[in-house]
Amino acid sequence: YANYYANGSLYPYDSSSYPTNTFHPLYATGSQPYTSPVGSFSPNPYGLYDLGGNAFGWCWDWYDGVYYYSSPVSDPRGPSGPGDYRVARGGSWTSDALECRTAYRHPLSSTNTYSFVGFSTVLPDVP
Repeated sequence: YANYYANGSLYPYDSSSYPTNTFHPLYATGSQPYTSPVGSFSPNPYGLYDLGGNAFGWCWDWYDGVYYYSSPVSDPRGPSGPGDYRVARGGSWTSDALECRTAYRHPLSSTNTYSFVGFSTVLPDVP
């Protein structure tokens, strides 16, 4: 479950509990849908919250639509940059279920700002 645009008629894995062809009803109460507070939905099996939907996550990678056709099989480092677009993953409240998959790579201009993009910090597990 996540904050995204439900369209179950297109994707059988779209398991939203709200009506299809609509934004999440709890976060579409004004003139435009918006992000949900962190922790609004159950965590994934790893205990992480909000990795799908809500806000795209900026990635370090530059976007190249054909990079993975010739990349190393193990631990690809991404295309060399700079380019015009960075990779965003995880989908947002504007996305359908397809874009909310972690495998989906969305190109976004690195010079624009967006209301549906954010980033996550990762802290090392230090004893």
